[in-house]
Formats: sequence, C-alpha cells, structure tokens
Amino acid sequence: MAHHYFCSRTCYYRYCWQELWKRLRKRQMTGLAAWNALLTLLILITLFFHPDHPGEKTGPLTPQDSGNPAPVRWSRQAGKYLSLLAEYPQMHREVVNDRVYELKIPLQRGWVVTIWHNDWPVTTRIAPTRMTYLFPITLVYGRNRQRVVVFNEQQQLVYDYAFELDYRSHLVEQFSVTIDRGDVQKPWIALTFDGGSTAENAREILRILKRYGVRSTLFLTGKFMERYPHLVQQMVADGHEVANHTYSHPHLTTFEEDRRHNTRPGVDRRFLHRQLLKTDSLFFEITGRHLAPFWRAPFGEYNKDILRWAAEAGFLHVRWTDGFDTFDWVSDTSSPLYKEPQEVLKAILARDQSRFRLNGAIILMHLGSRRMQAPIHSILPSLIDSLQARGYQTVPVSKLLQP
Repeated sequence: MAHHYFCSRTCYYRYCWQELWKRLRKRQMTGLAAWNALLTLLILITLFFHPDHPGEKTGPLTPQDSGNPAPVRWSRQAGKYLSLLAEYPQMHREVVNDRVYELKIPLQRGWVVTIWHNDWPVTTRIAPTRMTYLFPITLVYGRNRQRVVVFNEQQQLVYDYAFELDYRSHLVEQFSVTIDRGDVQKPWIALTFDGGSTAENAREILRILKRYGVRSTLFLTGKFMERYPHLVQQMVADGHEVANHTYSHPHLTTFEEDRRHNTRPGVDRRFLHRQLLKTDSLFFEITGRHLAPFWRAPFGEYNKDILRWAAEAGFLHVRWTDGFDTFDWVSDTSSPLYKEPQEVLKAILARDQSRFRLNGAIILMHLGSRRMQAPIHSILPSLIDSLQARGYQTVPVSKLLQP
C-alpha cells in the first residue's frame, strides 16, 4: 500500500496523517490566510444578514419603562449600521472615573437622536450629515441612568438602548469627610470667623487681626458678601483666607426639630450645589478670585450625603474643635451657653494642659452678634498674646491642614 509495507491498517492511517501534516506545514501561512478569510466572511454574513429577533421591542422606550429592556438593533432598512455600543441581554453597567462621559453615535443625514439622563431628556439633535457624532454627558456622583433613542427621517425607530454609568472619584471620596482639627504634632492654631448676615464686630475684629499680623480663615455667606462687599475686599487685601458658608445660611438637616441629622426635605444635591457655587460666583465677582476649597455647614448641620454633595462641588467641610466654640453668638444672659469673655479665654488656655494641648485646634468665632455688652471678640488681643507667649502660631486653615 502506497509502495510500502504496513503491519496493519492502523499503521497505514497513521502514515497518511503524517504525510498530510508535512504538506500542511509547508503551506502553513497560506492555510492560515485562507482560514482567517473564511472566518471573516462568516462574521460579515452574520452581522449584515442576521434576521431581526421575533418579539423584540420595536417602540421607543420611555423613562417610565421599568426592568432591563432588550436593546433594539439597527434595522437593515435604516442603512445596516452597527451600534458602537455592545448589545447585552441585560442593562449595561460601567464604572467611570471621569465626570464627563463621551458617547459616540453614528448617524445618517436627517436622523434624530435623543439622550436621557436620569429619566430626563438632556439632548436632542438632528444629524445634518452622515457621520459619527460625539455627545458629552455630565455625570453626577454615583449612579447615572442613560438612554439613547434614534429615529430615521421616516420616524422609524432605529436604535433604543439603556445603560448605567457609576461615577466614582477618589478626590470626592477624600473630600467627603469633616475636619475638626489639624496636625496635633505642630503648635499651630486656626482662628476662624463665620459671617452670616450681619457684621457688627467685623471691622473691630479685622483691625485687631491686622495689628497683630494674624491671618485667619473667614467663612462667609453669599448674603454677607452682597451686603458688605467692601469688607470682603478688605479681608482679601489683609491676606485672610475666605471660605464658603453657603449663600443663605439654611438649615440642612432636621436637627432643630428631632435632634437628628437627617437631610431636611427640599435639600438635595442640586440645592446644596446652588448654595455653594452661587457664593463662590459672588466672591469671584467682588475679588476676581475663587473661594478657598473649604466650607462650613450652617448651624453645624451635616451628614454623609451632604458632605459628599459638597465634595462634588469641590469643597471640604471644616468644623471646629470640640470645646473651642466661644458661643459669642449667645446674647441671652439667662442661657446656660452664655459666657463672659474672661471665662472663654480661661477655658481655651486651660486646654493647654490636655493630651494634645492646643496643637491643631480650630477656634470658632463670629463676625456678627447681637451681644452688645462684653463682646467675646474683646479677648482677641489677650488670646493672641498668650498663644504667642506659649509658642503657638496662628495660621489659616489651609496651612493648618498641610501637608
């Protein structure tokens, strides 16, 4: 057989296989090219001539639709276009680190595309020419529901796809905290002043700080800036650091009613961003610069959601160190919170004997107060002299938090 002798038919078949393998190895590149061409042809046939699935949803999806709808394919009648988005049996989910998500969609002339973001239509566009269009989508922190709907010139549905983007930011997560003390290894102290809507003591406080060469951090509301733009300019000229105290000094939680820090009805991401960014815009209009990236919640009311929303706007929450609230806003002498100026001074200096001494402490005072008799800010000269004599340096919050 084959001009050879074999001990059995099995040996003969093995011989034939070896001869065939030798011939294939000599033509290896030709065989691979032919195999790849065959696979490519099969893929093209599958993509361009695959029939539509029966029972697929053919009408446009609305924000009220629930569940995970099956995606509608690009129809052959619409030009045999293929989606740049992968088709999944369930809703596609993706984690992104950039706030702006760029969505690319191929369109023909006259096609209409509508993009929904969190159940709200944000973009509608008619394609003037045939090309691939870029649609930037601004995301909110966390879950973002997207839906893309495309119709052709005959108002026939071409494409309908829903997906989710989960926006995560390492910087936002770092800023979603509250700071109530600086580095306890450094003899630095921050004098901070809140400016709500009045400025009875502002001029005297600024005069004392300037006389002693002290730079502080001032948390101002937008209404304070509107009423006293000349004081804001003076603060910047004196080298003070100006931070955010919201626009209208609103209550953000229900603490006043139930002693719990639950988010108050009507307070959401958009509300807080408006409060913070409007104040920053006012400051920029007055001084030509932006606020320091710090904010202080009115009445000390905040929770995890509020901290995260503020972090999305670029602001880190700075509270005050426990025991360093001067209660200078208390004018009722019968209140248990009412303190005489010397009591406040002694209470602050007495903490120099505590575990961390006064290192990194953030002291809270106010630029305005209805307290006309024995104002607390009168202790500032003695307080600054005493701190300097004990080796402490008064610095703005930004330096207190270095590095």
